[in-house]
Amino acid sequence: MEGKTSLDEVEKILDVAMHNAIRVVDTAAQYGTSEEVLGKTLSAKHDFKIVTKTPSFASSVITSDDEQRLEDSFAQSLQKMRIASCYGLLIHNADDLLSENGHILFAKIAELKQKGLVEKIGVSVYTAFQIDEILELFQIDIIQLPINVFDQRLLIGGHLSKLKKRGVEIHARSAFLQGLLLMPPENLPTFFDSVREHIKNYHRTIHKHGITAVRAALGFLINIPEIDFIICGVNNHSQLKEICAEAVPAESMDFSRFALTDEFIVNPSTWRF
Repeated sequence: MEGKTSLDEVEKILDVAMHNAIRVVDTAAQYGTSEEVLGKTLSAKHDFKIVTKTPSFASSVITSDDEQRLEDSFAQSLQKMRIASCYGLLIHNADDLLSENGHILFAKIAELKQKGLVEKIGVSVYTAFQIDEILELFQIDIIQLPINVFDQRLLIGGHLSKLKKRGVEIHARSAFLQGLLLMPPENLPTFFDSVREHIKNYHRTIHKHGITAVRAALGFLINIPEIDFIICGVNNHSQLKEICAEAVPAESMDFSRFALTDEFIVNPSTWRF
């Protein structure tokens, strides 16, 4: 949820979520005023599982000051959301854990878990390398990772299976690849010329199966048994209603042939318009 969304609209979003058995709310200290907004709109008796994140630490060496900043930030997050504890706390930038003395940060979130302030701890990642390194070093409960029809690298590489064998709860983000999976191919910027035909073929195929772009994107993820939750950002309750209506398995589709490996396409941070 963006800070620009009115409190009234956020209440409607949460109401739609509640009535559609959505129980996890994903936020972060760095997501504008999202935590304050949740604090103002969540019912005192709500049963949502709230996942928030640490700040990012732009340093190659983690220090005790960073450890204190993490603790202070988390305390502020709980205060803003008006809750005594939360379901999940993730290290926002996986590279922080892999920095020199990164174990200090993990020890702190493990301490917060031990104190009962958070139920599950983990990390948000971007790459297979980060997953491999983190599993080698830390015992995490939750991981948030990017996966979608075009970006199947973590599925093909066996990382979802590897995580599940370790008992890690998987939260999938980037379901729509920043809207690329939903956009008509003819409206795409020239940056995507190298894959325009591929995207056209994808849309022709889902149309042939009578599936909307939203249903195909969500259905692909629902078909993957290792995924526990799918994260979707919304600006209004109508968007969430559509997502809930379209969130069904796409069992008749074979999505494997639509996987792309070009980093410049599957990683939105590299897009240039």
